[in-house]
Amino acid sequence: AQRKRFPHVAHMAEVRLSEMMRHYTRAGDPLRNDEYVWLYGAPSALLHGDPEGMRDLMPVDDDGTQHFALLLEDARLNALMVDSGSNALVFCDAFVSRFHPENAGFHERLSDLARTFKELSLKHSHGRPDEGLMALRNELEEYHKRE
Repeated sequence: AQRKRFPHVAHMAEVRLSEMMRHYTRAGDPLRNDEYVWLYGAPSALLHGDPEGMRDLMPVDDDGTQHFALLLEDARLNALMVDSGSNALVFCDAFVSRFHPENAGFHERLSDLARTFKELSLKHSHGRPDEGLMALRNELEEYHKRE
């Protein structure tokens, strides 16, 4: 039905998202841009596909039926939500750096949001390694000293 509805594109070759990301984020340098593909893939995977969070939120029954179930303790859910937001910001930062490098307002807002998510990571620290939490505390302390 879709091929009939859109005949002008019905027989075009399929283009993978990773190919599009490579073309538009690092044109001419196809060997060094996988990090940009992953910056899109990470938030997408965490927010609506795979890996860890979705398996916890939408388990599959023995008969193969997938359903929504919130079986996480609040601390784990909060930490996962902070991680999802943080990963989405990393993607936004790469996007803005590539397509709006001169927009100081975008960069400042992203920097503020990144700092907020670092603070949230400390507040919702469930499952986070002590070394990483210490590094975040030190980074935030240095920032507040400069303010």
